Amino acid sequence: MSAAAINEGPPGPTDAVLGDIQVEREIDRRTRLGLHPDHGAVMAHCWPEALAEDAEALSPVPAAPTHPHWVPIVEAIADDAGLWLVHRTIEGPSLRTFRRRMRPSILQIDAIGRQLIAAVEAAHRLERTIGWLTPGRVWLAAEGRSIAPHLIGVGLPEVLPSPGRYTASLADTPYGAPELADGKAPTRPSDRYALGAVLFHLVTGQAPDATRPPPPPFLEMPTRIRDTITMYLDNNPLARPLDVLAVWTRSRAMATGAWSAEQLEACARLAPRVPSVAQAPLPEVPEVIEEVASSPPRLTLAMIVITMVIGLVLLLAA
Repeated sequence: MSAAAINEGPPGPTDAVLGDIQVEREIDRRTRLGLHPDHGAVMAHCWPEALAEDAEALSPVPAAPTHPHWVPIVEAIADDAGLWLVHRTIEGPSLRTFRRRMRPSILQIDAIGRQLIAAVEAAHRLERTIGWLTPGRVWLAAEGRSIAPHLIGVGLPEVLPSPGRYTASLADTPYGAPELADGKAPTRPSDRYALGAVLFHLVTGQAPDATRPPPPPFLEMPTRIRDTITMYLDNNPLARPLDVLAVWTRSRAMATGAWSAEQLEACARLAPRVPSVAQAPLPEVPEVIEEVASSPPRLTLAMIVITMVIGLVLLLAA
């Protein structure tokens, strides 16, 4: 979906409502943007497998421990479509849209991946499960001079009476661990499998496919990044490591990834926008944002002297 498609929609409020939310835009059949009287601009994701008992379990939504890369659910609303999980909007795109429109460098992939792994491992240390971890549930936003990931729905499986339904449709996607196909409730090992699949998508722009060889972008990654993803994607839940952040970050030479002002603006430009909320206009960006080329090397005095000597030799030989 292009940025234009994401930001299409009526210029002001519509007649549609979702609980107390005035819906202003439909991003897709499961995602709505609107205004909440208490929380301002919000986004709502539909969980169609939910039942009334799930809605009751999430009303009110339990408070979750805070983390800089977690997005708390502020309200759960049930209707005929299913259960809508509501959170404040994020000034950036989903990982799926980001990877469709932007081409991050290895350094930038390294930085986003490190933060994403740390956010998942922080949840697991607190015995929280994410359950539904896909490129559409990871959102990116600029933080200072970098772009950071944000997880939606941390801890939901722990408060649901039937968490297996929460991941029923996830099992049919490349991001669902094999064991979820049996209708099992999501676990921390299944989170790790999904994390590996999401990291693979971050690296390659596509979902993993065990029937095909890895695409060139995956093979171009440093060994430590390939090893991390491969360990997470093991079909055996017990073989997926508890802590791989040390593996991902074992090379200090890859510690940070710089983002240009153009890339930060492009990321913000991809954010879904609520029409009635005044926001500063952002510049149009190319369809694909290439990695910013470094400045050409300056000629040093030694290079100038060598060039002059070579020129003199060629002149004398002529």
